[in-house]
Amino acid sequence: MIRIFAAMLLFPLLASAQPAFQTPSGNIFCHQAGGILRCDITRRGFAPPPPREPCELEYGHAVTLEPRG
Repeated sequence: MIRIFAAMLLFPLLASAQPAFQTPSGNIFCHQAGGILRCDITRRGFAPPPPREPCELEYGHAVTLEPRG
């Protein structure tokens, strides 16, 4: 659900072909590299759910969108 919402929200921004951007509040920063978009949330008001599988990186503060969704 979050991925779909983020994709709809960010699609117009991706069309601009800028490699990085942030929301007006500065709370979400996104960077595009190698066909993948990653958005990190600085401050959040929710507790992330437990990961479904072991995760080597930090968890619960980022969304990654790949070409296939």
